[in-house]
Amino acid sequence: MVRKRAQAEKALSPPRETSKADTDSRNNSASPEEIPRKRQKQEPESTDQNGGQVKSPTYGIATTDETENSTNTSPDLLHDEYDQLPDPLTLQKELSDEGKAFWETVTKDYHHFSNWTTLLQYITETEDNLEASQAVYRCFLRYFPYCYGYWKKFADIEKRNSDMDAARKIFEDGLKAFPISVDLWVHYINFLMQQNKGKPEKQQEIRDTFKRAVNSAGMEFKSSKLWNAFIEWENSQSNLKNVTEIYDQLICTPTQQYIKNWQKFKVHLETYRPGEILPAKEYGKLMKEMDAFPPGMVIEDDKSGDEEGEVTLGEDEGLLKESYTEVRNRVLKDRESVFRQTAQEIVKRWRFEESIKRPYFHIKPLEKSQIKNWKDYLDYELKQGNHKRIVFLFERCIVVCALYDFFWEKYLDYIETKDPSQARTVFLRACNIHLDKKYKLHLRWAIFEERQRNMKLSAAILSRIDTNFPGMILITQHRIGLARRMQDFDELVSIYEKVIESSERIEDKIFYSIKFSHSLVKFCNKKDQAREVLWSALELGKKHKRLYLTLLDLETHYGYIEIEFVKKLFDAIQKDLTLEREFRLSCAQKKVEFYEEFADSIDDIVDAQNAYAAEQKKMEARQKEDQEERNTYSRSANQGEQEQISVHENTHYAQQHQQQQAWFPPNNAGGHAANFDWQQQYAAYSQYNNRQ
Repeated sequence: MVRKRAQAEKALSPPRETSKADTDSRNNSASPEEIPRKRQKQEPESTDQNGGQVKSPTYGIATTDETENSTNTSPDLLHDEYDQLPDPLTLQKELSDEGKAFWETVTKDYHHFSNWTTLLQYITETEDNLEASQAVYRCFLRYFPYCYGYWKKFADIEKRNSDMDAARKIFEDGLKAFPISVDLWVHYINFLMQQNKGKPEKQQEIRDTFKRAVNSAGMEFKSSKLWNAFIEWENSQSNLKNVTEIYDQLICTPTQQYIKNWQKFKVHLETYRPGEILPAKEYGKLMKEMDAFPPGMVIEDDKSGDEEGEVTLGEDEGLLKESYTEVRNRVLKDRESVFRQTAQEIVKRWRFEESIKRPYFHIKPLEKSQIKNWKDYLDYELKQGNHKRIVFLFERCIVVCALYDFFWEKYLDYIETKDPSQARTVFLRACNIHLDKKYKLHLRWAIFEERQRNMKLSAAILSRIDTNFPGMILITQHRIGLARRMQDFDELVSIYEKVIESSERIEDKIFYSIKFSHSLVKFCNKKDQAREVLWSALELGKKHKRLYLTLLDLETHYGYIEIEFVKKLFDAIQKDLTLEREFRLSCAQKKVEFYEEFADSIDDIVDAQNAYAAEQKKMEARQKEDQEERNTYSRSANQGEQEQISVHENTHYAQQHQQQQAWFPPNNAGGHAANFDWQQQYAAYSQYNNRQ
């Protein structure tokens, strides 16, 4: 007896009458707002739901090549055989003069995209030179691996040359460099299907390639063409159960056409009998739960199958027709909860996806709004904490934003703490391909490798950027510090000698000479060589007080004290009139103190004391002269100030007298103020005071 259950909801959006064209258009880009706001209990995406439930697919972007790179710590990792174009004279077929000109233009700047496209077009359309085309495409794609269309064009060249193995290798190389490219995977799979048409033994190879594709690029929001191709191919092979498994992966993957995919799954479920499309184990479990085992149905454990065993069904299903509807309802209900959860995830991300206007790589700068959208999208995913989603979104982002070091650094901030081996592949792509001129990122990579105890690789990274940025003190100091920590003192000495010789500014030579002397005496125990370095720096023509102090410290605090070298140093200081008098006096005092402690002859001590006394008298005399000059200047300044004040006061009084003359009326009393009307005088005085 079959227990009847309520039929599952048939549609996830309100029904309305539409044309077929309208329906297809709506399904292809349906807004998540069309999903009913039915609350569902959240379930972990990766939960293993056995017995008819859907398993979340395990996505990953790491390719075999990346896995090898993540464990390869050899300095050879930094070098690529396609870093440069070969000399055109080495080609078997000579290029035209115009082709050579385009070729030479590219070699001047391998990151100039327009020069590359001009050369590619000319070589492939005009020259008809296979060897040249191969060299140009290889080198171009080494610097611009995210241009998936050029991988396809390169493979087509080999196909036209009937070299299918070479074409296949190009596709594989392209997918190693750009594993999340949906279009490149589709092109490659189409190529495999064309090459293996009519070869049943190659079906598993194609199936495995499809699985690689959806595992690498299936989380791309607009990956429907890849999923649809996989489903159509399995349908063409009549592997209906495989189709169901693909749909199970697809309905728990947030993609743009999620509603259309759900509806296609329901059509798939309605078109065939459950026993034809469901895995045997799931089908048997459903029937058992429904108490619907008919006499013609047998469930067996196949011990020769996989570890879990497989369930096989008898062929007699005539008595099960009445339960098909119930089974379909159960299947839909199990998967509908997963679909609704997926829809909720899409709702949360829809505004970010809709704002992405350029989802592909281009050399042109991005609009500020696009940069902000990617930043906000990444911040959102980081807050959600789903590692797979975070990594995949970062991979999508750096395709579009490959030339923006901010996004690479943000990616590294996250991945370094989660997976150091994968962090190495990110560093490799950023520093070797897209941002090879960003020295700060290279320094960060070198520090990362040193912390991973990959000292040789770290040294190789620093050496390369030192070549690209010669004379940069920050990089040189990092190289020297690493050599010291590696206790590779021969390398340390070599770096110092080269940088002192190559520095153009005398100040830089002095700076490195002082640092070099410290390293020689502290780590290499080579006091004589340290002394030579400092004296050589003094001969550069620009005296430096710090050089003398470093020499004095070297002679008096390291190793055996050799009086003759100390005397030579003090004599040089006293003779160097470019030095400040105060500094020379201070050194004369140090000479006295040194001789009193280490000199073997009293005569040397007395001579040093006399020299110091003479220098001190010169200093006092000079100070007295300076004081007199200051006093003279001060008196002159004060006198001038008093004169200025007197002139100012006289001018003020004269102006005041003129004002009084203007304010008081003419004296009509014969010049005697007493004879003038006192009331008029008082009124005038009051007026004067008010104006003050």
